[in-house]
Amino acid sequence: MFDETLLSEIPTVIMAPLPRMYHPICLIETYVDNKLRVNEDAQMILAKISQPLVVVSIVGPCRTGKSYLMNKLSRHRGASVQEEKTQSKEKAGIPSSISPFFVWAIRDFTLKSEVKGYKPTTDEHLENCEEDVATRYHKARRQNEILKLIRRYFPRQKCLFFGLPSSDKQALSRLDQVPERDLQTSFVSEAKDFCKFIYEEAPAKRLREEQIMTGSAFAQLLKSYVDVVTKGDIAHLERSMSDMSMEDNRRAMSESVALYETKMEVQQVNTEEEFQRLHEKSLEEALHEFEKKYVEHDMSQPEYLNQLKKDLLRKREEVWKILENLSWNKCEGLIQRLMCDVDQALRENKYHIPGGYKRFLKDKNNVIKRYNQEANKGVKAQEVLKDFLDSLEEIEHIILKTDQAISAKKREQPKDINPTDYSQLTKYIQSYQLPTGRFDRILIQLFGFTGHGKSSFVNSCLYILGNGRFQDKAGEGVSHGGKTMERKAYELSDAITIVDNRGFAKLGAPEAWEIYAQLCVLPFIILTKCRTESELRNTFTRMGMENIYCIENYTISDHLPVKEKHLVILNFLRDILLSVNFHLQECINFQTQQHEWTSFLKKMANESLANQT
Repeated sequence: MFDETLLSEIPTVIMAPLPRMYHPICLIETYVDNKLRVNEDAQMILAKISQPLVVVSIVGPCRTGKSYLMNKLSRHRGASVQEEKTQSKEKAGIPSSISPFFVWAIRDFTLKSEVKGYKPTTDEHLENCEEDVATRYHKARRQNEILKLIRRYFPRQKCLFFGLPSSDKQALSRLDQVPERDLQTSFVSEAKDFCKFIYEEAPAKRLREEQIMTGSAFAQLLKSYVDVVTKGDIAHLERSMSDMSMEDNRRAMSESVALYETKMEVQQVNTEEEFQRLHEKSLEEALHEFEKKYVEHDMSQPEYLNQLKKDLLRKREEVWKILENLSWNKCEGLIQRLMCDVDQALRENKYHIPGGYKRFLKDKNNVIKRYNQEANKGVKAQEVLKDFLDSLEEIEHIILKTDQAISAKKREQPKDINPTDYSQLTKYIQSYQLPTGRFDRILIQLFGFTGHGKSSFVNSCLYILGNGRFQDKAGEGVSHGGKTMERKAYELSDAITIVDNRGFAKLGAPEAWEIYAQLCVLPFIILTKCRTESELRNTFTRMGMENIYCIENYTISDHLPVKEKHLVILNFLRDILLSVNFHLQECINFQTQQHEWTSFLKKMANESLANQT
C-alpha cells in the first residue's frame, strides 16, 4: 500500500502489477539455534514489486497487543497473523540516516483529558510525556532516556492512544478472538484510526531523504538488515546501500539517455542546424531528469553528470548517423522515382535531336522543382541533390555537344532549299533550331499602321505552318481592324515566336521611337497593300531598310490556299532565318551592334525632331 502523491517524487518507471498474496508470509524466520535468516519466498515476492514500499514494523514488550494491531492491518487484506514467541534481546541500532517514521501506539488507560486547563492532541501528549514521566519514581530515569532516543533517532513521529479494550479481563488475554461488538466502541474506533493512518498517510520507506525504497530494493537489502541485527555489521549495510545508490544512479543515467533518444527521434529535422537545436534542448531535459533522480553517493552528482554528458554526446552521434542514413535512402529513392521519365528518354536517345538540350534542361529543372517541393526529406536532402546534379554534368555536356552539332549541320543546308518548293521551305522553318546554350528563341516583332493587317499576317503565318485549317487566332474578326491594344505572342515553331503589337494611326516621332526602342537589328518591312512605289516604301528606304516585302494576307473572308501567297510568306520567314544564321556564323558581338544601333536611333530621333520644328 502506498500514497499516490509520492509518485511525483520517485523516478518514472513502468509499474508492474502487484503480486497477489493470499496469506501472510514470514519475512525473517528463525532456524537452528534461534538464528535469523531471510525467507526466500518473501524475498522473491518483494523483488517483483517496483512500486514504493511502506514497511510497517510493530515492536514492543510481550503481550501488549502487537499481534492484534498486525491482524487488524492484515484483515483489511483478508489475512491473519500468528504470533511467534521470541526471546527479548537488545539488538544493534539503525543509522539515523535511514531512521523510519515513528508511530507510537500507547495503551494508557489513565490518560489525562486536560493538562493545565488545556485539552492536548495525542501528538502534544507525546511532547509533554517527558515532563509527566519526570514526576514518577524509580522508572522515570529509564523512560526519560527512551524518550530522548526516540526523539534522536526518529525525528518524524506520530502518537496514537488506545483506551481499555474491554472490562472483561478474560477477553483481554484473547483479544484477537473477541468479536468487535464485544469490545469497547472507543477502542474499536481507535484501532480503525490506526489502520486508516497506516494505509493512507504512512510514508514510503526511504534509504536517504531523497531515495524512496521500492519492494525490489528492499529485497536486495534484506540480508544486510539481518546482518546488522544479528552481527551489528552496520558497515556491510552501508556498503549495500552505497551499491544500491550507485545502481539507482546508473539506472537514472540509462533512463535519461533513453529520454534523450526518444526526444531526438520523435521530431522531424531537415537541417544540421535544426538537429543541433533539438540536441541542445533534449540534452538539457535529460540532464534535468537525472538531477531529479540522483541519490547521494560516494561519486558526486557533477561526476555523474560529466559521465552522462559523454554518454549523451555518443548517443547524439548515433542518432545523427541514423538520421543521415534514413534521409539519404529517402532522398535517393525520391530522385529515382522523379527521374523515371528522364531515364527512359536517355535510354531512347530522345535528347539527341535539335533542341534536345533545351528539353533536357526543362526536364531536369522540373525534377529539381518537384524534389524541393517534397517535405521532410531529412538532413541529407541538399547533399543528395548536389551529388545528383554532379552526376548529370557529363550527360548534360554530351547532350549539349550533340545538340550543337546537329543544329549546326541543319543550318549549313538552307541555300540548297528551293525557294519555290513549298514542302522544303515549310520543313526547314518548322525544324529550325538556334545554337544550344546561347539563345532561347527568335522573336519576330510586328509594327505598323492601324488596320494594315498585322493580325491577319499572324493568322496567315499560323495557317501556312499549321495543320492546313485557317483559324482567327490573332483576333482579326474581333478587332475589325485596328483594335489590337496590347502585345500578344504566338508560337510559329519551337524556335520562332511572332509578336503582334498595337497599330499606329500615324508614323510620327513618338511612334518611330516606340518601334526603334524594341529593335537591335535592321528590320524586315512588309507592305500588305502592295505599294511598290508608295511614299511609305520610300520612307523605309531612306531609313536604310534593305528587306522590304509585298505580301497579301489570308483573311477570314479569303483563306483559300494559294501557292503564290504561301511561297511569299515562307520565303519571308526563310530570309529571317538566313539573316539569323549570318549573324551567328559571323560571330557578331551583339553588345557592339547594340551600341551602334543606339547611335543610329539617336541620329534618327534628332532628324525627326528637326523636321517637326
